[in-house]
Amino acid sequence: MKFAEEYAKTLKAGDVVLLDGGMGAGKTVFAKGVARGLGITDEILSPTYAYMNDYYGKLYHYDCYRLESGAGAEALGLTDYFYGGGVCLIEWAQNIADVLPENCRRVAIVKVSEEEDRVLSAALLQGREQCKNFWRWILPRRTSRCWHAEKRRRSGLLKTAL
Repeated sequence: MKFAEEYAKTLKAGDVVLLDGGMGAGKTVFAKGVARGLGITDEILSPTYAYMNDYYGKLYHYDCYRLESGAGAEALGLTDYFYGGGVCLIEWAQNIADVLPENCRRVAIVKVSEEEDRVLSAALLQGREQCKNFWRWILPRRTSRCWHAEKRRRSGLLKTAL
């Protein structure tokens, strides 16, 4: 969570951050750290059934697991917040990839064990196509914890790694 608090200091209003990780990997825990870093003291809960939780217009925390496409996000009005005055954290963003803004940041989280999560990378993705291509590349290799982070680091896609 300390990394997430520090990462929050790099964010500005209007930033959209895609949180990538499997079920139970720690995406909501990461969101709690970002919230703390943004000065939000409320309890941060998973928006699984609400789709999006709004924390005073400073942070919008999405869970798109149950959405099948960007059209669903648009119908619910979720895409309107991408251009608001807060930071958007989106879990399961691959489900709405067709409506994501052009410039998104991405944080990959992998569950190492029951006691430990790892934030493998925080990268800036330029455009929807790069986001879609990244998910096509990373999802089949999700079971391999570290080799894909090392490959991205060498290829220049990786901005920060722990």
